[in-house]
Amino acid sequence: MDRQQLRQIIRQELKSLAEGKMLKTRDGDRIESGSDQHVEELERDLEELMSMRNRRNLRERERYVLSRAVEHVRASLKRAKRAQAKRNSLIVDSES
Repeated sequence: MDRQQLRQIIRQELKSLAEGKMLKTRDGDRIESGSDQHVEELERDLEELMSMRNRRNLRERERYVLSRAVEHVRASLKRAKRAQAKRNSLIVDSES
């Protein structure tokens, strides 16, 4: 198996993996997990949740719930950025 065939196999595998990781946005669009659009969507969600949380009094139950949601979205954003970096490095390596 030559190098070109190996690259083609890797691209096909990456494509099939990506198809299994599709997400639906609030607008109803389908995006790939870890894509630029996914990261932007999570950043927007995080910003909105933090804004909602900051408008609540410190002792309100809603603020606690919003804080947990903020933690969850931050963790999701971190995972999406790691997946994005990994995908980008694999694409760059396969093109070399």
